[in-house]
Amino acid sequence: MKYVDYLKTLEINGEIFFPETEYEITNEGNMNIDHDKVQLIVNDQMGSMTEGGGGILTPIMIRVLTDDLETTKDKLQEFVTAQNLSKKMVDNEYLQEFYYTPYVSQTFLETGTNYKNELVLNGTIIVTTGIQEIKEVYVDGALIESSLRLLTYATEIESSSKGNASLNNTNVKRANVKLNITAVSKSDSYLSTIRRQVMLGNIPIDKTYTIKCVYIDDSEETYSMKLISISLNSDNNNLPSLSIEFM
Repeated sequence: MKYVDYLKTLEINGEIFFPETEYEITNEGNMNIDHDKVQLIVNDQMGSMTEGGGGILTPIMIRVLTDDLETTKDKLQEFVTAQNLSKKMVDNEYLQEFYYTPYVSQTFLETGTNYKNELVLNGTIIVTTGIQEIKEVYVDGALIESSLRLLTYATEIESSSKGNASLNNTNVKRANVKLNITAVSKSDSYLSTIRRQVMLGNIPIDKTYTIKCVYIDDSEETYSMKLISISLNSDNNNLPSLSIEFM
């Protein structure tokens, strides 16, 4: 994946975020650039392997030359807000993005015949191949905004000895698929509605829920599950959270 090409085609809220009619994105500065365009000069340094060899970590520095300082600074901050800590698939590679707040590096910077301001945006990207991760969970068709998603296959086993053998035989009696979700507790969320109605006795305890897990590559798995437990965690030092288990 080329980071410059990624920026050129990046969509936020369904629209190209840096349209070529307004921005020029390169690895090298263009002294003859149309002064009506904002110039993004990308320095993506040589990456290093992450711990365990799971991906390539690459520091990113973007120099931004512009005549309209405030508008461009707001645009960069919008980019950071949307992309920081994001995870997505790009060209069959798993991309994680981390950015710092953009800052003004120079003002009245002369480039060619134009006087421009320079802003700098620093960040880090991690590119990994072959990743499979649950990115979204839907319960009865409602998207659940969750911070933790744990899908588990668990079995109940029975061990028995056979003759004079020193080792027991293991037999799987039954198996279950479990899904644990942790989410911020919000009054208008579907999980909060389930929590309240279950605890008030307004939902049958044996109700079946349709669970859909969507992976980072957009593949899906659907399960029919029962609610096993749900708890509301209130902590003065943290946001309130819901912990829920389906099986």
